[in-house]
Amino acid sequence: MKFGEIKAPLLQLLQDAQSAEDLLSSGDTQFARRAYVRSLFAFIEGAVWILKYACRNGRTPKGVLPVSPGEYALLGDASYELKSSGEVAEQPKFLRLQENVKFCAALFNRLFGSKIDLKVGSGDWQKFITAIGIRNRITHPKHLSDFDISDEELKMCQDTCLWFNDHVSEAVNAVVTCSTSAAVEKKIPTSGLSQ
Repeated sequence: MKFGEIKAPLLQLLQDAQSAEDLLSSGDTQFARRAYVRSLFAFIEGAVWILKYACRNGRTPKGVLPVSPGEYALLGDASYELKSSGEVAEQPKFLRLQENVKFCAALFNRLFGSKIDLKVGSGDWQKFITAIGIRNRITHPKHLSDFDISDEELKMCQDTCLWFNDHVSEAVNAVVTCSTSAAVEKKIPTSGLSQ
């Protein structure tokens, strides 16, 4: 896996989120708030997928336990069972976002030596859970009022963005550190890591 395989899509997701943030800054409307929240969660879900890709395909330090077959399947959002014919059937596995984030962080800590601490149960974690509810409400509204995002809810989503960005940064730095360490051990030029 090349670093560019995670860097380029992460940057694209961040640029989209930045555009939504710019729209919100230029005119604080309910539309801009909804666009911001949707973009934020597209970034979060996309980043989790990209980081899981790194767990599946990245080079980890010697002595680190590899991913188990079950972890490998979940990293690809898949589950398996047997058809009546005896053939293997792959099925997409819907993973709830909060569990998926926990799973990804735990694997990153084990595989790449990152120090991601989600502080589950803390105020930041609770804001994340609340922000998920806000996103779900505006994408599956049952009442006209479900489209509205209050000032307090917007602030919660913005705090969630900062909290999540810190964890993504920690994960990316861990990949770079592992890649650089592996390159030094093998005396491989590290110039390709920034690609």
